[in-house]
Amino acid sequence: MTRPRVRPDETPRHRTNPRPTADRADTGVGEPPAQAVTPLLPGPPDATPCYLVHPVGGGLLCYLPLARALSARHAVRGIPSPLLSGQPVPGGLSELAVDYAARIDADSGGPCLVGGWSFGGVAAFETARRLTARDRAVRLLVLLDAPPPGSSTGPVDDDTLARQFLYEVRRMNGMSHDEARAAPVSDPLGAAADELARVDPDAGPEETARRFETFSRHSRSLTGHRPAHPHPGPALVVDTRPADGSAPRGAAWLPHLTGPVHRLTLPTDHFGLMGPAAAEAVAAAVERAHLGDAPWTSS
Repeated sequence: MTRPRVRPDETPRHRTNPRPTADRADTGVGEPPAQAVTPLLPGPPDATPCYLVHPVGGGLLCYLPLARALSARHAVRGIPSPLLSGQPVPGGLSELAVDYAARIDADSGGPCLVGGWSFGGVAAFETARRLTARDRAVRLLVLLDAPPPGSSTGPVDDDTLARQFLYEVRRMNGMSHDEARAAPVSDPLGAAADELARVDPDAGPEETARRFETFSRHSRSLTGHRPAHPHPGPALVVDTRPADGSAPRGAAWLPHLTGPVHRLTLPTDHFGLMGPAAAEAVAAAVERAHLGDAPWTSS
């Protein structure tokens, strides 16, 4: 039997609730978008929804191990980048957060969890901040090895971004850090296209260009990002302790979080955090923090 292929940006049918929302500039409320969210796993009946915001590449497949681990108690939904489906992008990171908050509002009412990995964590922070500003209950903000404010400085030239893109494609395709860095190339986008085609024969040059544009736009939107206000609700900060001895960076988020903060450090690297073993540990920490335990640090 031939197994159906799933493209890295391919998502199930999107659910849109036409419930209108008010228009307030800083709280992330606007007209419900045509593409609201992507259901990942349904969870139990009446489960509190957990929204996972896309990482820098724009897609959601990286979240499947975590979604499986979370779905025992939560309805897990993803917010993909509008760039991947050819939709207009409303400016930079702040404008994206306004759009993403509107997507969540259109999808459901009541309490929710919001989180994201890497770029997705920064976008989740801005989205959750806008939701709480208008009294939407965000029970937990989950920052998964998200770059702290001020850590991304630019400008970033196209060649550097192309090499970062190739590195990320290789890592997401299962290469180790050393393997992904071991083979410098003169044409990083061509090498990325070859790597994408290895796992998805339908990913031709146009697809590679689209994914690189998504990666570049989101990468540049992090440059010089500084939150205008802290997030006042409960948060779980998950960072990593790579084998190369790099220091965990989650503490740099603390000035921007004024609610209870739970911290988890795992012995893996940035990409290992999306693996099945780490997903189970993250899901357990999410549930512990969601149940309202006093702030804790675990490593």
